[in-house]
Amino acid sequence: MRESTLVKVALSCSLVGIVSLFVISMNIALPKLGEVDEGVVELAGTVSRVFPGETVTKIILEEGGNEHAIVAFNSPNIAIEEGMEVTVEAEISDYQGKQELIAYRIRSD
Repeated sequence: MRESTLVKVALSCSLVGIVSLFVISMNIALPKLGEVDEGVVELAGTVSRVFPGETVTKIILEEGGNEHAIVAFNSPNIAIEEGMEVTVEAEISDYQGKQELIAYRIRSD
C-alpha cells in the first residue's frame, strides 16, 4: 500500500474511534444516592448551607426534600454559594463510622 493510503485509513479509524467514545461517554449515567451503598453517585439540588474551612468546605445539598452533607476539598476554583443549583459527583466513603460524600466534581446548573 502507498503511504498516503495508510495515513488516510489510520486517520479515519482514529476519528471513528474518538466519535464512538464520545457517544458512549454521553450515555453513561451515574447511580443516585439511594441506589448504592458504595462507589460514585451523582446528586443534583440546591445548596442550602456552606461551611468553608481552611482545607475543606462542607456543603449541605438539598435534593428532593432530603439534605446531604458533602465534603469538598478546597481549590482555587470552588465558588459555592447558598441558593446555587448544582450537580455533584461524589464518592461514598466511611469516616469515623459514618457515611459521608466526598465531592470530586461540582458543576453549577
